[in-house]
Amino acid sequence: MLAQHVGAYNFSHPHKRRYTLSDLRNKLSSSGYQIEKITYYNFFLFPLLALVRVINKIMKFDQFVRLSIPNVVINELLFNVFRLEARILKFSVPPVGVPIVALSRKAYSDPSS
Repeated sequence: MLAQHVGAYNFSHPHKRRYTLSDLRNKLSSSGYQIEKITYYNFFLFPLLALVRVINKIMKFDQFVRLSIPNVVINELLFNVFRLEARILKFSVPPVGVPIVALSRKAYSDPSS
């Protein structure tokens, strides 16, 4: 688990572990999965989220996090940020992000070979 990325959100939700992109890629591959796509997500919001986590740790705000739907303007802004990011993710892998998204399938060997 990457201790520097653990915060109140992790304790208020049942996270078991955190991976880097290469760690998850290695785990999937060594478990017999063929990776179709693996990437970080929330690239554009990562700096803001990282800043909030640092401030929370400094100010000792590590308490239960209750998430709610933001107001209409912020929700629309976030929707457009995610839509733009989804388009970019078709062509590139960002260097950082908050969650990792992986699309993989169990690799089967051909029994006839």
